[in-house]
Amino acid sequence: MDGREGHEHLSLAARDLVPDTLWEPVDPLLPVAKKKEFG
Repeated sequence: MDGREGHEHLSLAARDLVPDTLWEPVDPLLPVAKKKEFG
């Protein structure tokens, strides 16, 4: 596992702890946001 995979896992875990309303303005800034659309 490379560092990027670890970072993505961390971001997804963090996102699950934060309400969607708080993430709406932040999502476009995160590379994970693109993955979320397909997941």
